[in-house]
Amino acid sequence: MTRVKIDPDQVAGYAKAMVGAADQLSGSADALRDQPLTNEAFGELGRQVRTAEAYARASATLLDQLAKAVDTLHTASANLTAVVSHYSEGEQDRAQTIKRAEHA
Repeated sequence: MTRVKIDPDQVAGYAKAMVGAADQLSGSADALRDQPLTNEAFGELGRQVRTAEAYARASATLLDQLAKAVDTLHTASANLTAVVSHYSEGEQDRAQTIKRAEHA
């Protein structure tokens, strides 16, 4: 029988790191939204070949991908936190069982 050993502190650390990564990605998305490039940024040639429109489409795609990544990281973090909670509850239950057996 294979046993799985969980280090709750390490798993909780991963969950926290995922929240940090999600926050960084969210900040990047905010910067992309808050500072869009305009036609003036691409000059006359850019205006003629519609570079700003192409950039806007690419930016929208990237913002969508960033939003999905942020959601995924938050979901993974929440799931890891639930694993830690479940594991810790099981450890507490086993500790109480041992204490009861010692006093019986």
